[in-house]
Amino acid sequence: MPAQFIHGETYALQGSHGKPSIAEVLAEAVRKAGYHPHIPEAQAPVLLHGLPPQEILPLVKDRVTRARDRRGRRLPPTFASLLGVVVSLPYSPQQVDADFHLTIEANWVFNQSVDFLQAECGPVVSAILHRDEAFLHAHNYILADFDGETQALSIETVWAPARAAGVVRRAGGTHAMQNAAFRIEATGFQDRFHTAVGEPAGFERAGPRRRRLPRADHLAQRAADEKDALIAAEVARRAEAINATIHREAEERVAAALVAAEARAAAAAATAADAAAFRRRIDANARGVAEELLRMRDENAQLRARLELLEPGEVNGPRHE
Repeated sequence: MPAQFIHGETYALQGSHGKPSIAEVLAEAVRKAGYHPHIPEAQAPVLLHGLPPQEILPLVKDRVTRARDRRGRRLPPTFASLLGVVVSLPYSPQQVDADFHLTIEANWVFNQSVDFLQAECGPVVSAILHRDEAFLHAHNYILADFDGETQALSIETVWAPARAAGVVRRAGGTHAMQNAAFRIEATGFQDRFHTAVGEPAGFERAGPRRRRLPRADHLAQRAADEKDALIAAEVARRAEAINATIHREAEERVAAALVAAEARAAAAAATAADAAAFRRRIDANARGVAEELLRMRDENAQLRARLELLEPGEVNGPRHE
């Protein structure tokens, strides 16, 4: 089975450390000219939920302008204020369009993803679908919210891995400890998504390169994979043999049909030739009969003309007394 794919990333009004700004992220999302060099034939996104992406930036600016951090200070433009979450399917848009069941599955996954994120992170202000890349995928956007205790704007309110790292940071933990907390919670996020969306959709929790199995389980899995590969090879071999037999029999049937068709055509041609010869004989006989009738009519006319020239006695013969 294919693996699920969900990935979250935070963004700020001003890009830093190679990460794009919110304006750049949203420009790429709506396929604004100059922001998608990796997509030669860009298509406008499909809105799945909430607002169009163009309306997100003013909301973020207004929220960041009014907000303060935990110490009451104005927020810098590099403050993470938007969470973007990508959910992708292992199918191309063409595959989904061509398969009714995949279409149903895609709609379910993307709708359930929105429900999951709203329960896990907070209100999804916008969700869009991209159909112009190799795999069909959706972008979900969530605004950083205000902390219930401090009323400070914080990305931790919507992004659990950042919240776990923040707890460790405020407790005096090192960067390594913060990163470890982030990774642990990110794994938990993936697990919860798999329970809610990935597993019901038939996706593995992780791909084959990411799973970590005990040696015994790994060997058993490898043996099972090798057995499956042998079975698949045998099935392919038999399928190829069956296809070859079907192809050969089809060729033989076609050849036999062609021979029969040629024979029928030859017989039909012979029959047509015989019919034509018969018609010619009938026409010739008819012409002969017509000519004979004309000759007899001419002879009869000549006899009548001669009879009219004879004297009555010549016609009746001498009289004997």
